[in-house]
Amino acid sequence: MYSISSRATRNWHGSGLDPKPTEDTSSCAIHVDSKAALLAIANKHSTHPLAVDTRRKIIELRTTTTITFHWIKGHTGLKGKERADYLAKTVASYNSNITYDAIPVSRGKQLLEDYYTQIWDATYINSGKASHTKPLIPSIFHRKSLSLWPNHILIQLLTNHGCFCSYLHKMKKAPTPLCSCPEKIEQTARHLMTMQSLLRGPTSGTSKPPPSSDSAIPHTHSRRPQIN
Repeated sequence: MYSISSRATRNWHGSGLDPKPTEDTSSCAIHVDSKAALLAIANKHSTHPLAVDTRRKIIELRTTTTITFHWIKGHTGLKGKERADYLAKTVASYNSNITYDAIPVSRGKQLLEDYYTQIWDATYINSGKASHTKPLIPSIFHRKSLSLWPNHILIQLLTNHGCFCSYLHKMKKAPTPLCSCPEKIEQTARHLMTMQSLLRGPTSGTSKPPPSSDSAIPHTHSRRPQIN
């Protein structure tokens, strides 16, 4: 409906409805039921070709005619509204193939963002890196759907670059990459987040053992590594 209203507004000039020189051409009121069309015409930054063409024709006529636009509510049984819709669709049907030589800036930005996001997503998925991040964030589109505000703790958990034995051992800051939990497997961020032995409470008939320096999380968690 936006295109129909815009094209009808644009084509009112030269359609036989122009004020004649012999008539009173002091003012002309145009009623449109599309707010989007009126806002596009009023916005001088709008690059929509129909809005640009309408503004140009208004400038051409304003030396002899005062032109005003008015919004009316559609589909409310206003007298003459159905006739106006019929005329608008008739004018729009003169050229069924609309050729746009320009698009709004906002649409251009969205197309560019979608295009480069797809390239970024393909690069991320096919890369051999980010092996610790991909189980948590499998794609760029998934990341964009999350409401996450990065901080140093979140970055360490997502990248495994933090106070974890596997990373500290790689940086030659820890003697072993293994965790001191009963499972005795490589201590990564994902392992600490999913390790059940630390989260499991005392079972029936047993008491929870007191924490010790060599149980569960190793002593390397008490200090932050110096990473250059």
